Amino acid sequence: MAVVQGVVKFGSVLEKDVYMGKEGPFKITLGDIDPQAAQAMADKGINMTDYEGSAQRKFTSNYQIPVIDADGNTYTGDLPFGSVVRIQYDDSKPPHPVHGQSTYIQKIRVLEVGEGSSGPQDDPEL
Repeated sequence: MAVVQGVVKFGSVLEKDVYMGKEGPFKITLGDIDPQAAQAMADKGINMTDYEGSAQRKFTSNYQIPVIDADGNTYTGDLPFGSVVRIQYDDSKPPHPVHGQSTYIQKIRVLEVGEGSSGPQDDPEL
């Protein structure tokens, strides 16, 4: 098992994501990953993306993802933008020849709950 820490950029861990009326997987996009941790992941063949100079990785699961707080208790709240989390994942399966190394998410530990996103939907002038 491997662990990576970062900041939630997008997340849907309480309910499956729905896009254009179609149900998808549970998912979380982790950003602001430490450059050394991101390089270690890339060295294992895990595809990383760069967003405004920060490493990102999307994790998905077809199964409900266990989420715990910093004390190890079950966490039942949402994971808003800006939450600091640690993700435990399994990367022991052989890599896919096109898509790289898969990361099977095992657990999320919430270290700090974020304030949520700020953007056009939060702009009072719109």
